[in-house]
Amino acid sequence: MLREVDAASVDAVWCLGDTVGYGPRPNECCDIVRDRADHCLVGNHDLVVLGELTVSDFNDEAAAAAVWTADVLTPESRTFLAHLKPYGEVDGVDLFHASARDPVWEYVLTEEAARATLELSDAPLVLVGHSHVALAIGSEQGQLDGGDTAPRVAPELGPGGEWAWPR
Repeated sequence: MLREVDAASVDAVWCLGDTVGYGPRPNECCDIVRDRADHCLVGNHDLVVLGELTVSDFNDEAAAAAVWTADVLTPESRTFLAHLKPYGEVDGVDLFHASARDPVWEYVLTEEAARATLELSDAPLVLVGHSHVALAIGSEQGQLDGGDTAPRVAPELGPGGEWAWPR
């Protein structure tokens, strides 16, 4: 994945959270994100590992992974994650780990959740993580448009400064 990011010559890398909690090398993940991401959010898995949220909110597999990760996390990785927030703003773009309504837990997978997040933000572009589903949803005059987006599809900045999703 990192080779693809490098090959794409991206301008910036933003991490929307859950740096740890899924794999066998949480400290290496923290190192990579700390070194490569221009901006990073904390996710619900990160917060559980830090003890900020209860592990009982997770299914058995995720809970076991969080407990193990908490045991192997280095002080440096713990400090890195502890200073992150589940929301942010970069260059007029609002970032949320989950949603504007609930930056830690709410999945933006329904029209109602998407509408609420877009209505709570004045930014022309809002990015959310957490759902593990690539979606591009726009709102024009209160009407939502969009849905699943193919990998490698990215918005383009139009001449008036607006973001447009290729069709």
